[in-house]
Order: sequence, then structure tokens, then C-alpha cells
Amino acid sequence: MKEIQIHIQTKIDYQTGEVEEWQHDYKGTLYLKNDQDIYLKYEDHQDQLGKTNTILKWKWSESPTKLSLLRQGETRSHQIFQEGKPHQSFYQTPYGTFAMEIHPLKVKIYSQTWEEGKIELEYDLSIGKQKVGRYQLMVHYRP
Repeated sequence: MKEIQIHIQTKIDYQTGEVEEWQHDYKGTLYLKNDQDIYLKYEDHQDQLGKTNTILKWKWSESPTKLSLLRQGETRSHQIFQEGKPHQSFYQTPYGTFAMEIHPLKVKIYSQTWEEGKIELEYDLSIGKQKVGRYQLMVHYRP
């Protein structure tokens, strides 16, 4: 297990035409299990929703194309990102549970070693049957 620095940039293009962007820095942990599964873990603090443990998981390979995102805490969800493959799940908050669907357009993981790299995600998000917007995330992690 390694202590790491995580920098996340997010951009959301909402269906309403509004654009939201932000950046956050976190301290987290990274570990390699069975010489193939990489887990990146950090605690997210959202003002209205409290603390949530977030885990990103993917296979260590030359060209990983699938990423899982698990959120546990005040909010709970499990999303699977694989280009071109929609994924349906639920988003649980203290205010209720919502059906959610993602349509991943881009899933890229760049790394020379398992200990440092960059993740790029781009996807469309729908809550219920209504499209919320297009999300772009860039996650940089390093010791």
C-alpha cells in the first residue's frame, strides 16, 4: 500500500447549457492486489452530503479499458466505466435513492508504473430517464 496525492479536475456540461468546473486535491492510498488489480482510495468531503469513501479499481495491463467507481458513506453508488457500454445503477443519498445510467464515451488510463498515472473519463449521465449532462473527469495520482 502506498500513500499518494490525488488531483481531480471535473467539468460538467449540463443539459441546461450551464457549465460547472472544479478541482480538488486529496491524500489517498493506492495498492496492487494479486499483481493485477489496482485500487485507488480517498475520502471525499461534499458540503451538503458529508464524507464518502471513494474507490477506483482497474486491471493493471498495457491498455486498461474498464474502471469501477465505488462510493460508500453518506452517498453510495457503484458505476462501471467501459467505452461504449452503458451502465445502470442507483445513487443513494440521505435525500433518497435515484436510478442512474452512464454512457461512457472515453475511458483512458495512462501509466508507466502502477504507482503513478492519469485517468480520463468522459460520459453522459442520466437520472431516471432524463439526461443531466456530459461529465469529464481527469484524475492524476502520484506518490
